[in-house]
Amino acid sequence: MLYRPTGNSAWRSLAILIVVAQILAAAPNEQEIGPSLLRTSHGTSAAEDRALAQALRESEKALASEPGKPLVDFLKRYPDSGWRASLLADLGTSYRATGRFTKALDAFEEAWTLTSGGSSQNERMVANWALGELFAMHSHLGHPARLAQLFAAAEARDGSSRAPSLTAN
Repeated sequence: MLYRPTGNSAWRSLAILIVVAQILAAAPNEQEIGPSLLRTSHGTSAAEDRALAQALRESEKALASEPGKPLVDFLKRYPDSGWRASLLADLGTSYRATGRFTKALDAFEEAWTLTSGGSSQNERMVANWALGELFAMHSHLGHPARLAQLFAAAEARDGSSRAPSLTAN
């Protein structure tokens, strides 16, 4: 069934779309994604960073059918990596671009969960990136209940972790 907003829900839907547009405008564009990997809450070891560098090199050479496999393998080997949230957001973007919407949603949801309560600049940037992608995907897929949850979560974030575009003036 297609979601058709009525009454107050039409205004709420419009507000959600405006927020989505603002978040996506602040999110890294596809050309920036590779260099924009951000380390969040956890520190990393030199061995982990070397393994990530190797996974990134391998992903450039990977078959078109599974370009993210080296990064997924890296995340399996380092499940608590400080790079995890950023890599998940990057993978989600790749999955979305190739029509793997379930994988994209899972990646963005985990990235959002890992960073939504963060206070560092990197955590806020990855959280906003994931949130913008989740807003866009759930809007496109017609998931009003999840959009309402995400909108409430975005509103509930304290002022220090909000993106400037989400702050009421």
